[in-house]
Amino acid sequence: LQAAGVVAVGRYVTGGGSKQIGLAELDYYLSGGIGVFFICEYTANDVASGVAGGVTNAKVSQAAVQQLGCWPAPIYMTADEDVPNPLDALPYYQGASSVLTPALTGDYDEGALMIDLAAQGITTYHWLSESTGFPGYQQALDDGIPCLLQVFNGSPIPDTDLDQILKSDFGQYPRLNPPPVRSQTGMLTPKVS
Repeated sequence: LQAAGVVAVGRYVTGGGSKQIGLAELDYYLSGGIGVFFICEYTANDVASGVAGGVTNAKVSQAAVQQLGCWPAPIYMTADEDVPNPLDALPYYQGASSVLTPALTGDYDEGALMIDLAAQGITTYHWLSESTGFPGYQQALDDGIPCLLQVFNGSPIPDTDLDQILKSDFGQYPRLNPPPVRSQTGMLTPKVS
């Protein structure tokens, strides 16, 4: 990972099995000087579960991060598909941020939804899907909202997506001394099929 210039990896705290990060994997990254940021996703359309789903998923994610000994750390809640009306997804994020607080809630989604979440102060960390055909993609970039930008098919490591780090604080752990941004393409996240 270090040889490839990786400074952080994004890992799920939900889903169980090999999808979900455990203590040994976390220790592996941290002992190598590689930061970690945390992701909550059960399905591509978790946002359809509304406030109650956001609350439940945030509580499960928070407990998982606590078990890892990393709390408090931001958690990215995902909308991994086109959301025709971004206002329909806001309740999910409102539910999540009521548990995590807006300061520790991140979003992975399309630009239009991200713009609304940022404008309303529901989330603090923003990770833009590379699905350029989704609404608001370019506006979110032009407005400087994303902390991270997903880049498909650019990773030097199999079965991962490469992400561009756009802001020095993108919610990575450890929080007290975040890893420096060594390049604009120094982060990996697992591919999800």
